Amino acid sequence: NVAEWVHDVYDIDVQDGGDAVPENPLGKPNGRYHVIRGSSWAHSGVSELRLAFRDYSDRPREDVGFRVARYPH
Repeated sequence: NVAEWVHDVYDIDVQDGGDAVPENPLGKPNGRYHVIRGSSWAHSGVSELRLAFRDYSDRPREDVGFRVARYPH
């Protein structure tokens, strides 16, 4: 029951009202923080327990794991 560290770099990108929001953007290739998706045993708030919850970090945490995956050919 851990949150998931993902390869995406955490970045706040402000969209103006005229542009369409991309469905699955690749984001920046480098950055200090990485996205952490989901929740874990360490969280108990209502907003943190949602599947869409996002966090970020640049340090190891006891409640974060990762999943090995690759793009299909």
